[in-house]
Amino acid sequence: PTIVGTADPTGWAIDFYVEGNYAYLPYTSWDNEGYPSGGGFKIIDITDKKKPSEVGVFESDGEIGDIGVSENYIYASYSVSEKQDEGYYTVVESGIKIIDMTDKENLIYVGTYDTGDLEAGTLRIVEDYIYLFVGQTLKILDITDRENPTDIGSYMSSSWWVRDLCVVGDYAYLPSSNSLQIIDISDKENPTMAGGAFAPGDVAYVFVEGDHAYITYIVTDENRQVKESGMQIIDIKDKSAPTVVTGVEIPGEAAGIFVEGDYAYVGAGPVGLHILKLYAD
Repeated sequence: PTIVGTADPTGWAIDFYVEGNYAYLPYTSWDNEGYPSGGGFKIIDITDKKKPSEVGVFESDGEIGDIGVSENYIYASYSVSEKQDEGYYTVVESGIKIIDMTDKENLIYVGTYDTGDLEAGTLRIVEDYIYLFVGQTLKILDITDRENPTDIGSYMSSSWWVRDLCVVGDYAYLPSSNSLQIIDISDKENPTMAGGAFAPGDVAYVFVEGDHAYITYIVTDENRQVKESGMQIIDIKDKSAPTVVTGVEIPGEAAGIFVEGDYAYVGAGPVGLHILKLYAD
């Protein structure tokens, strides 16, 4: 693989969202002591892959956690923090910023979904619903009225911080501590646990395609240093009894995963990108 173009995020960029000819790039700014001091996102026109160009910018008073797009609206989870003693910080304000991007060069802030001092993080948008993690709770929001999300259901996860989430059909797949949880969301007002599969460590990311879920996991020692990481393939035909098919250890710190055809692409922290062949010829 070769780099053909680059866009400047201004701050620290760790994720992105692509739809059509545009990339949506969240970023976080940090002060001299290493605390998050703000953030925002940029809209990048990627029609010309060799010369991506910035067309719009939204600056936030808090750190951007995740981002999603529905019709002409951008939904960005954010958190505002205050410094505490001994290097800690406390969330004092969080939620989702809602931005009208009908004119991508002139973004308009239209409102906020407020989660108080509970940190809003990972979000996914499917049709007229946002699936949002707030602390360890998966919230389901109805966005039929795009500018006024409303709570309609929730599910308490076993993990306090969830970095990824996959929603396919009537099920949500949640990375968790030592397991992948499968949640039945066919009744949006009353999501329930359908099944789960154990992993050797904390599940970090998940990708679902067909009858299989592909997860990455990490195992840490008492000092939270990574001592093992890997990927597992899980058969999810029976949602009530998913089974591990196979797995492999991965050098580095296994993180984001994407599967296409016979190959899995796994980010591994400082090691870089691993490309794995899933099936023998």
